Amino acid sequence: MITIFTIPRPFVGEFDHIQRNALRSWLLLKPRPEILLFGAEEGVAEVANELNIPVFLVERNDEGTPLVNDALDKARSMAANDILVMANCDNIYLSDFIPAVQKVARAFPRFLMIGRRWDIKVDNLIDFDSDWENRIRQKVAETGTLHHKAAVDFLVFRDGGWWGEIPPFAVGRTTYDSWLVARTWKQGIPTVDVTWTAMVVHQDHALKGIRHNREAHRNRELHGDAGRGGVGHANWRTA
Repeated sequence: MITIFTIPRPFVGEFDHIQRNALRSWLLLKPRPEILLFGAEEGVAEVANELNIPVFLVERNDEGTPLVNDALDKARSMAANDILVMANCDNIYLSDFIPAVQKVARAFPRFLMIGRRWDIKVDNLIDFDSDWENRIRQKVAETGTLHHKAAVDFLVFRDGGWWGEIPPFAVGRTTYDSWLVARTWKQGIPTVDVTWTAMVVHQDHALKGIRHNREAHRNRELHGDAGRGGVGHANWRTA
């Protein structure tokens, strides 16, 4: 069993159907994972109630943006399972995701599992009938693009104690994923790339100015000289 936790954006505009699609795909994983939501953005409580998912408050910076370190610390203390997934709420997980986690977990007592994502455009709510996964895979085959290996959209880990004190990074404002990966391999913890055994599907969306605003600049300051860390820095790969 695994616990997936995420900090959703407001369920407004295209992020309403995108995030609903992601959450519903996670609920269909087998065995069904525990899911934890963090935040109080518009629509979060309503969707959590609709899908019967618990939601918790999280600390914020002075701009009102949730902080990654607080959500991660709370998830580690609340989770019913020892394997956690820190997930972006725009990614769809398919039936090969949990088997990939299980494979890595059998190989290493402590690990960080990461992978590249496949980008596609999804314009509406997915009909999660019996053939939905085949349709998603077909769309990836026809129009999908494999994202750059520098990006990290999900982190699966057991323990995570090697991170120590995590800086108060603002969620969604770049750099914190790089810090977590760099810190992991510098500590000698196996970092495993599962790109080719678990297809993670990212639903494209409009997002302007995030990498260059004040919060992104602050995240880069907090990152300091920790070193770069992306999927390309994994020292193990599954096949």
